[in-house]
Amino acid sequence: MQQIKFPYLKYIITPPTQKPAKYVYRPVIPIKLFLDNRVITFDSLVDSGADECTFPAWIAKTLGHDVYKGKQKIFSGIGGSVLAYLRLKADGLRYCPLSQC
Repeated sequence: MQQIKFPYLKYIITPPTQKPAKYVYRPVIPIKLFLDNRVITFDSLVDSGADECTFPAWIAKTLGHDVYKGKQKIFSGIGGSVLAYLRLKADGLRYCPLSQC
């Protein structure tokens, strides 16, 4: 079985004024999304137990999508529920190995 390994990045979890600072390490994966001639690159938190992936609205807007034209859906998790808009699907998108993207 092929494995892909990603780093755990250090995130501060205390207010900047609190000393000593406390940190947590979280698994992240580099994401690169393409739409026509637009490209956006960002790090995303890995949630291996998630059924679906959600991204902040600014990502869709940067790619030129009108977020609010998407289908409304309630997403729920341990932290509560949020109304979101389904606009992007990964059908037919290309995959490229990280070393070649």
